[in-house]
Formats: sequence, structure tokens, C-alpha cells
Amino acid sequence: MAIEYRFTKDVDRKKLQDLFLSNKWDSGNYPDKLETALKGSHRVVTAWDGDRLVGLMNALADGIMNVFFLYLIVHPDYQKKGIGKELVQTMLHEYKDYARKMVIAYDEAMEFFQKSGFEVGENNVPMFVTYLTNY
Repeated sequence: MAIEYRFTKDVDRKKLQDLFLSNKWDSGNYPDKLETALKGSHRVVTAWDGDRLVGLMNALADGIMNVFFLYLIVHPDYQKKGIGKELVQTMLHEYKDYARKMVIAYDEAMEFFQKSGFEVGENNVPMFVTYLTNY
């Protein structure tokens, strides 16, 4: 399996939807919004198996100090193959000079992010206002 990694915000809406729904992420039910969200991202790195989108990670950044990684998603058929790790390492390299790199991790993903160098913030609590059902 030769996975190709690309920096691109131009991803077919249906491919985005398929990837997000494969992980049962409710945001997959909003393909137009997903497409717009990626286009509005500071950077997006994608993982491809041929013409199949199998993973992606996006970043929202202020351009100099802070970056927030909103999505890290890998198709279930491709998980545990190093794709998520490669996406994270690629983004961490892209933003190596930024003082703060942030992610909000679900409980089941915390160990993965900690192995990638992220730490649980002391005296910090993520907070949300959302209409999506997965939160």
C-alpha cells in the first residue's frame, strides 16, 4: 500500500462525506459545510490510496503563534497503519515555529496524541457550544 500525502484544500465533497461517515462522525452529514470548512482552513494535508481519500488533517492558525488542529481522521480500513502518525508529524513540522499547537482529543484518541507529543493542559478544559450530536 503506497499512500500519497498532499497539501490540498480541494477535495471532492462526496469523498469528504464518505471519509467522515466511515468513522460515524456526524459532520459527514454536512458535506457542503465540510467542504467550506476545509477551504477556510490554514492548511490541509490529505492521505490518498490511489484516488480514494483515506485520511486528512486540517489546521486553523493565526499565522504566527497559535495553531489548532481540528480534524484528524483516517478511514477505519486504514487505521493502525501509520497514516494518522504521518499526518500529525507532517503538520507538526509545518507549524514547528508556532508557540502553541492545540488539539481536542476524544478519550479514545488521547494516548495517540500523547505519543505524538501533545500533553493535557494544566488547568485547561475544552468547552463547546454545538449542534452536532457527537459532542
